[in-house]
Amino acid sequence: MDRKTWGKKLQLVKNEWRALRSAERVAGKYFGSKDFLVRFSRSLTDEIEVSYHVSGWKIGTSEWSLRVRVAILDRRVARLRSEVVTAHDTSDITTLDFDVIAAAAAIDGRELEPSPSIEPGASDDAVRLLVKNFSDQIDGIWAFARGFTVEGLETLSIWVLRNRNVVGVPQGPPAGVIGVICTAFVYGERELFRELVGEYEMQLRKRRRSEVYNEVTRSIHASLSEDVTRLRSLLS
Repeated sequence: MDRKTWGKKLQLVKNEWRALRSAERVAGKYFGSKDFLVRFSRSLTDEIEVSYHVSGWKIGTSEWSLRVRVAILDRRVARLRSEVVTAHDTSDITTLDFDVIAAAAAIDGRELEPSPSIEPGASDDAVRLLVKNFSDQIDGIWAFARGFTVEGLETLSIWVLRNRNVVGVPQGPPAGVIGVICTAFVYGERELFRELVGEYEMQLRKRRRSEVYNEVTRSIHASLSEDVTRLRSLLS
């Protein structure tokens, strides 16, 4: 697939998404020789931004695929994270994100499906239908949470945290993980918060055992340990 044809696939996906979800704006775009990403965003409140990261990538020379992730930036959570992570600015980093296909499958009680494969000869209408399927899954996820509201977002987020191992919640980088942990705290889930902090501490211990121990790694782990101490202090 040449660059011109690949660019047309991006434009087709973007146009169909905008037609289906007119309340969302294009907030960013990346186009590469083997992949692309379009980020659509919608404000829930002045404090909360919900984005959909629509990514496509080539499989071999002509086949390609699509995947969509939901990314939440709750500035209430981000402010708390900034009190924990003091080494650098994390105010605009997503506080929680997850995979749409995985979440929809978990809600419906189905096995996780692979990313859809799009054959070289697939028509534009077939691609549009695939984009619509993703849009319908997103609507179903919000319906499960009883609506695109602050209450619905918090309900959905807590469900995502409790099902983090099956809906594709990332386990890194540290700012992302701490965003997840702080989400539980801000939304009033203290026991879940403790559980997530414990998991994070275990990850750090495994990381320390696997890394070369030198001045650089000592400094990094000292900083990460201080972050954990500040997380623990939230419960005091």
